[in-house]
Amino acid sequence: MINTKINGKKLFSRAISIYNQRNYQKYSAGYQLLIEAANIGFVMAHEWLGAIYDYGLGVKSNQKKSFYHYMIGAKADNANCQYHVGIFYEMGRGIKKSHRKAIYWLQKAAQSNDSQAMYILGTWHRDGKGFKKNQNKGFRYYLKSAKLGCLDAQFSTGYCYSNGIGVKNNFNQAFKWYLMAAKRGDADAAHNLSYFYKIGKGVNKNMKRSREWAERAKLYDK
Repeated sequence: MINTKINGKKLFSRAISIYNQRNYQKYSAGYQLLIEAANIGFVMAHEWLGAIYDYGLGVKSNQKKSFYHYMIGAKADNANCQYHVGIFYEMGRGIKKSHRKAIYWLQKAAQSNDSQAMYILGTWHRDGKGFKKNQNKGFRYYLKSAKLGCLDAQFSTGYCYSNGIGVKNNFNQAFKWYLMAAKRGDADAAHNLSYFYKIGKGVNKNMKRSREWAERAKLYDK
């Protein structure tokens, strides 16, 4: 009996090695390998095919085909596919727009620790979009997402701590999360760090550091 899982993995690995070469002329060969892997049920091939049709990597961009492959992966409990299905439903890309279905799939992704899904759900809970407004729950989503490395969530966690949104004011914690986001290139976080250093908020006053972060913020904004 042929082990389709192993064969699918081999086909997928060969396809990814081709795409990693970043040679556009060879993308069609990688695409064909992914199709073969998908046809024998290798879920990660569907994840990649969703992205390939989404961004037009070696094929013409096609939102309906992208959604089709993401949905197969989503139903097979692939968290990244579940996130993308949620986004497609929210934006009406390749499928009829449905905020309710977007919430369903983003919640599925968040349950599998997808940090981007958590960030979006945090914002929707904070703002009351599709949920009863709950800033505390929104903050909890932000914090968990931030700990998993989501840049937007790291800034938002700092912002919540700074302004007492869903959590008690804590300028030391706000500084910590702003610093983390700023080091990764977030311009708003860098602006806020400059201000914190300027007035000594959550950190000792330091005009030199304030100017340094102000300059970094300008570079990030470009």
